Amino acid sequence: MSSTGSPRVTVGMPVFNGERHLAAAIESILGQTCQDLELVVSDNASSDATPEICQDYADADPRVRYTRLDRNVGARMNFEIVLSRARGEWFKWSAHDDLIRPEFLAGCLARLDHDRGAVLCATDIEVIDDRGEQLGETLQPITIDGRTPHERLRQFFAHPKVHQTIFGVIRRSVLDSTDLLGPWFGSDRELLMELALRGRFHRVDQLLFLHREHPGRSDHVPSKVAYYTPERGDRPVAQHWRHLGRAARALLSAPMPAAERARCLAEYGRRGRTLVGRWAPTMCREAATSVRTMSGFRVRR
Repeated sequence: MSSTGSPRVTVGMPVFNGERHLAAAIESILGQTCQDLELVVSDNASSDATPEICQDYADADPRVRYTRLDRNVGARMNFEIVLSRARGEWFKWSAHDDLIRPEFLAGCLARLDHDRGAVLCATDIEVIDDRGEQLGETLQPITIDGRTPHERLRQFFAHPKVHQTIFGVIRRSVLDSTDLLGPWFGSDRELLMELALRGRFHRVDQLLFLHREHPGRSDHVPSKVAYYTPERGDRPVAQHWRHLGRAARALLSAPMPAAERARCLAEYGRRGRTLVGRWAPTMCREAATSVRTMSGFRVRR
């Protein structure tokens, strides 16, 4: 533990029915060369062996803090729960089916310690399959080194979308100042944009993050709404409209001088025109579906 009595890094692991890969994921976190950490696990009312696995690790290692929810609150809420229980200066979300190599946390912290204006650091990503075998695909996390928010925003849009960047090490005080994840699947993109407005993203050019692709991953669930926000039931999400609204709110609320805010709005305006042109048919369908849902009217097919 650090001199303050709090761990330097909190790793937050939201989990639901993760028995197949959970133990390996936990071992990869507890086996870090950086030992000044805590692992906060929130079990989203799993119905498999997840509770027993988590409790065994919590009993054996005081760095593991385990809680079990009495009902499934959805992935979005569970991601927020592990963050709310964090005590470290730095925070990392960890999926129950991914792995990190022993040098992951130390490598990220070494980069972050040399730049007070940095808010996130991630490593290169190796993609593995259900059995842990390499699939031959590697990814580079989003990297942003601009001095000003509008420069960082431009770099963010220019970089290929790599959603695994959200599993990097993040400055917790900055993460707490954002709107966190939105109520739609894929809102990590907007959260990363909000973080980019607040600081730089660094990259460790080593393959220290192993991202597992398998049929049970969240991208392959039958209903992303039910998985992510079960409280919505079957109500439509209108995620493209929400994306634009969330982006506008982030641009207007992030701390920056007025002149810099104007530059950011102009930068997003250029990007927004492209997005609206590409999304127009989908946004029209979302709007029509929302109107029908609110009015109780359904078009006969």
